[in-house]
Amino acid sequence: MSFDETVAVLDGWLGKPVALTTLPEGTTLRGRLTTIDAAGIDGALFGLADGDGAPSGIALALFRDAFASARLEGAELAVHQGQMVLLVALDVSP
Repeated sequence: MSFDETVAVLDGWLGKPVALTTLPEGTTLRGRLTTIDAAGIDGALFGLADGDGAPSGIALALFRDAFASARLEGAELAVHQGQMVLLVALDVSP
């Protein structure tokens, strides 16, 4: 899928709980997906927030020139960017 299609999927998940895992590190963050103003960059920025609060910072930065590919399988989006794979999944954990 294209960069714009990937951003559209994430935009469709705004406000929903997600789990974000970075590979190869394996770090997983959880929270409600929010958008962050990306003025000045050719990309998209997303944050994770607890409850109804503001995001604590940038959790996911997508850059058009570093974007390689993305694949959506069910409720999990795998984004290949640079040396990393970012897995974003709708979070159904308690």
